[in-house]
Amino acid sequence: VCGEFISWEAQSTLQRLGLLAGVHAARPASLARAVLTSRSGVAAGFDLARGSWGLSRKSLDTAIADAAQAAGAELSMGVRVQRFDQVNGGYTIEARSNGRIIEIRCRALIAACGRSSSSELPPRSQAAPESGLVGIKRHYKNVSMPPQVELYFFEGGYIGLAPIEGGIVNLCLLASRKALEGAEKDPAGLIEALAGRIPGIGNRLAGGEPIEASLLAAAPVDLWRKADPWDSVACVGDAAAMIPPLAGDGIAAALRSVELCAPLAHAYLSGDLTLERWRQAYRSRWHASFDRPLALTRRLETWLGSAVGSNLLLGVGSILPPVARRLAGMTRSRANSAPPFMT
Repeated sequence: VCGEFISWEAQSTLQRLGLLAGVHAARPASLARAVLTSRSGVAAGFDLARGSWGLSRKSLDTAIADAAQAAGAELSMGVRVQRFDQVNGGYTIEARSNGRIIEIRCRALIAACGRSSSSELPPRSQAAPESGLVGIKRHYKNVSMPPQVELYFFEGGYIGLAPIEGGIVNLCLLASRKALEGAEKDPAGLIEALAGRIPGIGNRLAGGEPIEASLLAAAPVDLWRKADPWDSVACVGDAAAMIPPLAGDGIAAALRSVELCAPLAHAYLSGDLTLERWRQAYRSRWHASFDRPLALTRRLETWLGSAVGSNLLLGVGSILPPVARRLAGMTRSRANSAPPFMT
């Protein structure tokens, strides 16, 4: 479940990693503006700095995987890691492939498993199922909307729309279980119920057609678990910490963590770093880059989730755009600290 938003910060990292051309070839939708609306209708709009993109995770992941294979990486599809153990200066991985258990041995291991549902894999600090949030994503065709991200807040959650490649629009929502009580229990019914309660969403989806195969749901989603960039192995992306989706920085943060980790992994494999020095250096660089923006974004998640807080923040943002730009810029990692919004 992903907002499929590629900010200019993410594009900058893709450029440094030599991946931007391949991602751009997937023809992402251009996004020029973001509009946030509180549950009472207070709205604030911002131009997106330097241009942002909307691109499905399938297209993004395919472009990155193709580039990795072109660079010599071996990609194993249909293999699900179940557990791993550290042995003899390396790791033994137990995985399932085509219905059978296989064993893989390696010198270095990096966890990029997102918010893993397995207690055997990072992150090991997980929310109880009843206490986490629920995330839902669905694609639509024939939705008429400008090249912008639209985010609507309701009691206990928020729902967003944004164009992606091929004239498709991505809908993504995140809400507490309590906020969804009384709504339809199936994800599709839940979206319909929210569209009936939120005029902006209902109006956008009125002529749209859902793409059935695109419907995804995830739970529990824990935005407040303790960040840990080294949970027995190096962790990147959501495996290290969940970036609140409203920041629009999840993909950028995942790429940035890879940019921090990869050179250290290379140094370790080359014999220039011990495993302990890799762990220490990566933890230090990760926390230096993410601690402040992560703390601020979590506060914004709480404030914008309340009726008073969302009205106040969006009201100030609509009247004083420089304040909004400054606040938004502070949610970016240190390497990507320029403001993401421009008026």
